[in-house]
Amino acid sequence: MRLKWRRFLVLFLVFGLMLTITKPYTNSLASNFITIYWEDEKQEIDGFGFSGADWSHIPYQLQEPERTEVMDLLFNIDDGIGASICRSEIHPEYSPALGEYDFVSIKPEQLWYIKEAEARGVDKQIATAWTPPAFMKTNNSQTHGGYLIEEYYNDFADLLSEFVVQFEQLHGIDFYAVSMCNEPNASIFLNWNSCSWKGEQIKTFIKDYMKPAFVAKGIDDTKFIIAEPSWWSESLMEPSLNDPVTCDMIDIVGSHQYQLSPSKFTTAFSKGKKVWQTEVCDPGHFDAGIGEGLRWAKNIHEFMVDAEASAYLYWQGVMREGSEGLICTNSDFTDYVMTKRYYTFGHYSKFIRPGYVRIGTSDTGISDTYISAYKNKETGDFAIVAINDTDKIQQFDLLADGFSADKLTPYITDDTLDMQKGSQVPYNDGTYYIALPPKSVVTYVGKENSNTLTDVEVIEDNLDDWSMVYSKSEGWFLDSSNSEYFEGDLSRAARNSGKNEELVYYFDGKDINFFEVKLFQYWYFDALSFYASEDNMSWIEIPHSSYPREWQGSRWYKMAHIPRYIPEGTKYIKVKLTDNSTWEKQISKIKFILSE
Repeated sequence: MRLKWRRFLVLFLVFGLMLTITKPYTNSLASNFITIYWEDEKQEIDGFGFSGADWSHIPYQLQEPERTEVMDLLFNIDDGIGASICRSEIHPEYSPALGEYDFVSIKPEQLWYIKEAEARGVDKQIATAWTPPAFMKTNNSQTHGGYLIEEYYNDFADLLSEFVVQFEQLHGIDFYAVSMCNEPNASIFLNWNSCSWKGEQIKTFIKDYMKPAFVAKGIDDTKFIIAEPSWWSESLMEPSLNDPVTCDMIDIVGSHQYQLSPSKFTTAFSKGKKVWQTEVCDPGHFDAGIGEGLRWAKNIHEFMVDAEASAYLYWQGVMREGSEGLICTNSDFTDYVMTKRYYTFGHYSKFIRPGYVRIGTSDTGISDTYISAYKNKETGDFAIVAINDTDKIQQFDLLADGFSADKLTPYITDDTLDMQKGSQVPYNDGTYYIALPPKSVVTYVGKENSNTLTDVEVIEDNLDDWSMVYSKSEGWFLDSSNSEYFEGDLSRAARNSGKNEELVYYFDGKDINFFEVKLFQYWYFDALSFYASEDNMSWIEIPHSSYPREWQGSRWYKMAHIPRYIPEGTKYIKVKLTDNSTWEKQISKIKFILSE
């Protein structure tokens, strides 16, 4: 049977396949409706990034070409994930003695890191002071807390302002924002650079020392971030926020999230301040898999949706081994390892650019499935990030409220794919039909008011004969026996012997964007594979997902299979059975989605 509809109303995803065209052959989850509300504007997004800080020597020590590759992967928008915020440290060594500064010979690896990030398009350089110099502190140490001695408040303010002034004069680096402290609430326990601050001390320092120093040196347009506590809470910043004079000097309320769940900072928002999550990671064992990728994708989602954060920073872009970096080097700095959390982070940083605004979505109504959406108000570009943290294909209709776009272009990360670009998902009367593969993150990008409709052709081969098969191996026959185990189907493709057998499909040079295979199996399922080709000569095996099997009687089960990934420009699809059974797998129907 050959069916054809112009401007077909069904939607599909290929190349990193995330949806089916029609309801699957097997029992499926009920379709849900999720709405994207174009006019429901939330917070502005300032960007996504990570630190170099005192660990910028890690990528700095990499050999070439690995060193350049890593920096491209982190900051390049075309070849990497396009991080737009780079966080550095205002090192205490910059002031070796009172009134003396050295911003040239100290920490050259950090300067290199900053310049490499800026050369790749980073538009927000920020810097945090972990601690004042030891001689300014009550414990005469750079580590384990200790307070800034009050008589040195003015000198520390001078160090912070000189850092901004001289980095611009000497190195051409214009810092977007600075922060006076890092994790001041837990610093007594820290064996790295740290300093303790109380809420009232922070207020006094900003109002009476730091802001006047920046004004005096003509850099009062540099934004102030406070106060980056180690756990997600605004309590340490409330004395400053509740003082009208100090509050006017603050631009960003920043916090880390090593404890407590993401939630909205009500005081900060009531004062009109942006909120940033400025550091988080899990310093535990190394895990580069999709489980960790999904964990951090959900964490970003929670900060964007629940906390309404305007920026999200992972701790390190690259780190030696462990889980503190998105990319991990080996111990001798000769190579690096990619992680799934790098790619799932990139689903946000690459496609949700600075200046985008988050827009409202309805609840998914699906357990462990998450949706957030973002738009560029000026250009109409938008991005939708979908997370499926279940072991099932999750289907839903995506409704466009207040906007239209002729297509969505998807990118997928799962256990086998890394931000793979998919073929276009068409638009139909305000709706996109989506099916997310198990354990995946998908970003859909589009442009509002791009109204060119796409012609789509749907073809179904019921295998009543071989007329739609382009070519096949010799060991096939059409089986009509025992139809009671096959939903009454009287014609199914089966094998004469236990040899490997293949079916090849080709449709007059049209692109094959999607397929769905209905297959009956006896007891165990294995030995089914799919391949794609542009020329019927070079073949690529493509991974696939399956809907839950359905018992038919005896030991027969019905299943439907869809690809996760089809290469762009695919003209040929091969279906292959490879086990030694002559009868225990039978193909009932195959549907294809084609485009010109």
